[in-house]
Amino acid sequence: MLKKIFTLLHYNMQYLKHLIQLEQEHGRIFLFIPVFLAFGAISWFIYNPDIPPWEIGLSTLIMVLILIKTRYSHPHIFLIISAFVYFLIGMMLAFIETTRNPTTLLSQSITTNLRGIVKWSEPLQDGKWRYLVQISETDYYQSELLSQQVMLSVTDKHDHFPSGTKIDGIAKLPPPSGPALPGLFDFSFFSYYKGISAVGYFYSIPQIVFFSETQNNFNQFLSSIQSFLNEVRTNIGTYIRRKISGDIGALAAALITDERRAISSQTIEDLRRSGLSHIIAISGINMTIAAGLLFFGMRSILACFPIIAENFSIKKISSFGALLTVTAYFLISGASISAQRAYIMTVITLISYLCEVHSIGLRSIALTAIFIICIAPSEVINPSFQMSFATTAALIASNSSWGKKRNNPHPLLKILPNKGKIVTTIIQFFKVIFLTSLIGSCSASIFLIKHFHCIPIYGIIANILAIPILSFIVMPAGLVTALSMTFSTAEIPLSVMAWGLNIIIQIANTISTISDELCVGRIPQPVFTTMVIGFILLVFLKTNMRHIGTIMIGIAIAILFILPYFPSPDLLISEDGKIVALVDNNTLISSSYNHNYFIFSQWKSALSTTFHETPQKHPEYLPINNQLSLKETLQSMNPRKFLCINKSFCAGLHHKSGTIIGVLKRKDKIHLACQLSDILVTKIKNMNSQLCNVPLIITPEMLHKYGSLEITIIPSSNDLDKPKFIIKKSIESLLHPWTKNRIQKPFTH
Repeated sequence: MLKKIFTLLHYNMQYLKHLIQLEQEHGRIFLFIPVFLAFGAISWFIYNPDIPPWEIGLSTLIMVLILIKTRYSHPHIFLIISAFVYFLIGMMLAFIETTRNPTTLLSQSITTNLRGIVKWSEPLQDGKWRYLVQISETDYYQSELLSQQVMLSVTDKHDHFPSGTKIDGIAKLPPPSGPALPGLFDFSFFSYYKGISAVGYFYSIPQIVFFSETQNNFNQFLSSIQSFLNEVRTNIGTYIRRKISGDIGALAAALITDERRAISSQTIEDLRRSGLSHIIAISGINMTIAAGLLFFGMRSILACFPIIAENFSIKKISSFGALLTVTAYFLISGASISAQRAYIMTVITLISYLCEVHSIGLRSIALTAIFIICIAPSEVINPSFQMSFATTAALIASNSSWGKKRNNPHPLLKILPNKGKIVTTIIQFFKVIFLTSLIGSCSASIFLIKHFHCIPIYGIIANILAIPILSFIVMPAGLVTALSMTFSTAEIPLSVMAWGLNIIIQIANTISTISDELCVGRIPQPVFTTMVIGFILLVFLKTNMRHIGTIMIGIAIAILFILPYFPSPDLLISEDGKIVALVDNNTLISSSYNHNYFIFSQWKSALSTTFHETPQKHPEYLPINNQLSLKETLQSMNPRKFLCINKSFCAGLHHKSGTIIGVLKRKDKIHLACQLSDILVTKIKNMNSQLCNVPLIITPEMLHKYGSLEITIIPSSNDLDKPKFIIKKSIESLLHPWTKNRIQKPFTH
């Protein structure tokens, strides 16, 4: 029996080695280089305080020496060690990016008069703008605040300030917020690596001022180029929005300049719920259409002139023209991650035409990923990076499978010899759109569930209806608009573009109205990791080894949908302490009438809760300071709600344990709050157990340090014991560069 087992294991090992050798021959091993670079970077961003950089460098050096020894003698060991080397290089790249980053996040919210230089601007709705301002002077003087960049909105309607303008005004500067819940997207991380120290607003329209600045010639030259490109981008967007009003104009401008904040929240929500939100990101479809139109357009025009066609390579001329076009498009598009990925891949393809070299799709995307990770490793945390590369890789991999079947004649060609070609072309066109939408939706859904916890149910239908309009009407008209804008002849193509976008907005609105999203809530990290690794194996491998990925994805989906849901916390507290909510099955019971919609919507999607109960005012006929009366009222309430006394104090009851949660906003009810509450959340500073003897006090200092909290209440086994609490923090480590500001001392004036 043992002999048979060992024989079977030996056979499987030999078969596995054979498959690995085939993958090497197909060049698929190269595709895993950016994967291990990304895993290394992610590991450093999570665990960097515990790993000294010299250890990473020394480990890398040792691994490289082992690689040299095993390259020819032990090829399979060589592959394993290569993976470790790229993993360590990814960690080193993350360390280098962090070391070079001069950003300092504010430790607390401040109000100050500041002077600065506008580096970048973006329109908001109703003629409002927001600006990226580099601080030159501030009344609230702190050396670390100078030369930092802050994102500031101007809520009054005004003519925008061009890039390079020097402005002066009083501004509110709160530090970037942390995750809305533990494990969700950390905005302070994003802001830190984008070089943004604070995200706030001006109290009024700032004034234009003049002051001298010290800057070397090279930096001044770079700043002038950046200001010029930003101003071109802003002028194009302003021109389009002036010619086309409302969301249609804002969406048209977003497709060219990537200025999305002028689009109304309702339209953004409709696009998201219908699965069409990807069209407002400058991505592969935009770059491909722009390059394709220029390439085939120039090639067709040049082919009409025999002298040129016979003496010059019109394919190379067209490739060069398309290369210039997509470069100009990229420069005015804002250079988002999806735009970077699409641009680099398009450039690789066009250069291959110029050099008459065949470009391999998956290799192109691997090279693009390596380039971006080397420049900005922090982008691997960005959902846009993950979804952009996942969908593109899946589409390219599936396209290679389609190519083998396209040469087979369609059965309709025999049945309809005259019109069969037209019919089959139409069928093939919609088949490609359907498969593209299906594959793109499935590949993106892994990351949609992880980051947004919901996926659109009828996204495929919306894409089948909208993508042909985008491809054949909107984007060609947009390209003609951009080219004809210089000659002030853009009205006709703009009207065509507006007509197409109006249809797309109607499609999004209709689909979002008739359908709902499938929300699964937060998924455990091991399940997500299993799905990602399975997806990578399925897409990158060519032999039967790829079905290991299929099995891994199947197991992850089974765990996600078949096994019972993972337990939710009992109490949620926002980072600023303004929102407190009890979790009762699929209902959030909040302590405030007005809450931050953005944070609350993240809570609802992360916990897959459908309903929301707002607090109830304390009845006037009941005694306010009677604890027994308040407890009886809380126990008798149906549906369960927080009970609020004026604007000073709210109390809610966790029915399973009998725990009373108090939310203290003013000092006038401090005595009642301390006597009644088992958990007290307060906005009053410097509260402690000596002032208020309750089992658990959540203070502003604690929330500032650890961010938003999840609390699980464990009922006591008898009436004499107090309940126990498991607290999960959003900020686990205060040693990260983007969390160190939470332990700094407050600024002093």
